[in-house]
Order: sequence, then structure tokens, then C-alpha cells
Amino acid sequence: FIICVSRAVIIPVTISRDDNPVNLNILPTPSPTSDRFHLYSQIQSHIQHLSHSQHLLDPKHPHSQALDYIVYKDPLELTPDSDHLFQRWLLVAIAYLTSDPPHNDWNVNHVTDYLFGQHECEWDLVQCTDASDL
Repeated sequence: FIICVSRAVIIPVTISRDDNPVNLNILPTPSPTSDRFHLYSQIQSHIQHLSHSQHLLDPKHPHSQALDYIVYKDPLELTPDSDHLFQRWLLVAIAYLTSDPPHNDWNVNHVTDYLFGQHECEWDLVQCTDASDL
């Protein structure tokens, strides 16, 4: 009887191991969310001297919305070392700040559509030098 029970336990375990082989040599890749969160923290630390820290922590404030846009929505995918990070963040914050009325669906949809995919020097009413500086 003991031999039958042990076979009944060993066989299903062996089969389930064969059905789902595990390769311990493969490490999981980091999730995009954690990468973006790390990027968010890096960019936030670069721009924190341009804004009050409470503004960057308030998701409804234009400074925070601009940071969110730069990290999560901007197709240019700037890094903390990007030459035009500060001026792009500043112009995005101004776009959110001057939307009428602020902090509503028009703001989210219209402003991000307006900014989508272009260098900030190509935006309407923005004038830059030949070096792409404001």
C-alpha cells in the first residue's frame, strides 16, 4: 500500500514538472513600469530646483502634469541628460498652466495632442535660437 501511495504522489509531481519546465538560468527582465518609475525619479530630481516640491507631488498641478507628460506620454522619450529637458518641461508646464479652464479633460486631451511628437522649438508661438534654445 505504501508503494502505491508513493507512486501516486511521485508520478503527478513528475508529470507537472515535465509540463512546465523551469530554466533557472534565465533572469526576468525588468518591467517597463519600474523602468519608467526610475526615470520619473531621475527627471524629478533634475527639475526639482525649478519647482516647489509640493507642486511636483500634486498630480493635479501643472508642474506635476508636465513631469508626467515628459516621462510617460512624450514620444521623444527624454532622459535626465537630454539637452532640452528643462525647457521642454517648462513649456509643457506653461501649456498645462495656461489651459482654460485648468486641470480638466480639455487640458489632458488638447495639450498632449498639441505637444505630441514635436521638438518644442516647432510648437506654435515658441521661438528658439539656431541651437534649439528658447
